[in-house]
Amino acid sequence: MVSITVQLNFDYALSFRFFLLWQPLVETGARSQLTYIAGFWAIFSLKWQEIAPHVSWVFAFAIAWIALYLAMFIKFGGIVGLHTYSFKATAYLQGACMMGLLWFGFWGWLYYLAIGWGILACLEEIVIVLLLPEAKTDVKGLWWVLRGANR
Repeated sequence: MVSITVQLNFDYALSFRFFLLWQPLVETGARSQLTYIAGFWAIFSLKWQEIAPHVSWVFAFAIAWIALYLAMFIKFGGIVGLHTYSFKATAYLQGACMMGLLWFGFWGWLYYLAIGWGILACLEEIVIVLLLPEAKTDVKGLWWVLRGANR
């Protein structure tokens, strides 16, 4: 619980700092992006020995994540908060995986579930970005986008 509180305070402090420097970053969800960066930094700096044999999956997720943001920038000219259910599940899974890794050590099943789900969530959002005619937030998921297109 202390770790979550410290992380949230750190997260808000960074987002406030970025708000003062670059307001659009905060308006597009900088706190979640900064959380990923802080989490990756913590894992790579503190738990490299345990994660090193499995790091290719982290790089695969990072490539999918970067591809998602490139698709958003190319199509809409900026980052769009799609807020899909799959990406919300990814955040919980990866948060649990990071906390488990930092507190208890490496759990392979949780690691591969979290990273694999994250890659699939990125691919879903890329497809959604390609299907949407204009930027839209809170789309829930691909099923809802396809259902809305058929109406």
